[in-house]
Amino acid sequence: MKLRRFSILIHMAGWLIYLLLSLLKNPHTTVVYAAKVTLGITPLYYAIAHVLTHFIRKPRWWLAPLMLIALFPVVLVYAYTYVYALLPLWDVQMQRPDAVFSATEFSRVVGLFYLQLVLYAALIEATQQAVRFLTDKRIAEKERNRVRDTMLRFQISTHFQFNALNVVAANAAASDDQTTLEIVRRMASLQRYSMEAAAERMSLVALSREISKLDEFVKLVCFRHGGLPVMQLSITGELAGQVIPPVVLLTKADNMVRHGVLSVEHPGILRLALYPDGYTFFCRNRIRSDMRLPAESNGTGLANVRQRLDLLLPGQYTLETSKEKGEFIGILTVTHTQHETKRTHYLRHRRRRSPGDPAAESAD
Repeated sequence: MKLRRFSILIHMAGWLIYLLLSLLKNPHTTVVYAAKVTLGITPLYYAIAHVLTHFIRKPRWWLAPLMLIALFPVVLVYAYTYVYALLPLWDVQMQRPDAVFSATEFSRVVGLFYLQLVLYAALIEATQQAVRFLTDKRIAEKERNRVRDTMLRFQISTHFQFNALNVVAANAAASDDQTTLEIVRRMASLQRYSMEAAAERMSLVALSREISKLDEFVKLVCFRHGGLPVMQLSITGELAGQVIPPVVLLTKADNMVRHGVLSVEHPGILRLALYPDGYTFFCRNRIRSDMRLPAESNGTGLANVRQRLDLLLPGQYTLETSKEKGEFIGILTVTHTQHETKRTHYLRHRRRRSPGDPAAESAD
């Protein structure tokens, strides 16, 4: 809310400066006259800024100049109506009564002014992009320094842990203890992925890789409960090169184990729906009545997940968490085209309307 208020103040200051420059350029113009003219310019500027902001950063960026060209006839009609119909109602004359513009001259004058507004909007958009880039860079550097500080603290070597698990697995295989062998193998695989993810903390990995480790984690949790299906993972759709920051899905599954009450009657539900332009990950589990929503900030919780999603997939995700009827519900939606699909909107709306409906939940 504070950022929005700050943005409004910046826009108000910008228009005030524009008004003052107009008065300096035309010293015989009154403040009221200049304000009425400026009032008509604001819709044109924000229409141009909207086109640049929402289209220039897309893969199909070339749509922005095409839309600006297509908008010009509308600008001509708007300018003609405002100058020759609305302003006279306010006792404002833009020119001498005996001066008449031809259609070509009027189009040329409006076109030059329209081009000027486009340049202003492009310059402001570029400045905002630079500020966002510098802000993200500063946050990334702080995260990198925090990770380095964490790595300097005393801890058992992850390579030592991995090798120790391999020794246990070898001993289990020698004694034909298949259950122990299977558990240790999966733990070793997850340990290796955790080691690699630490090095790739500020990068993206293939979603297929994360899914593979999530499946191993789910099976490991079920092994821990005697093979009972206390955690269930279902995947729909096809992989199409989707990416994700490492251990994001594993973090949500780990929070389910750490903070949830898992049983056969109320298993932890994990559903992953794959789409050509992204995916939706839905999780749900029972929690203790005195348990707050997990939001740790120690590098493995949801706060850290949000931070890395903001840095690595800005504007391409939504992460919603809620506590409903003693259950924790989380929905992560990633759309690589920066637009959430209508299907995702429909499914989420359906789940909200019928949280206990198995059909609605299976759709998620």
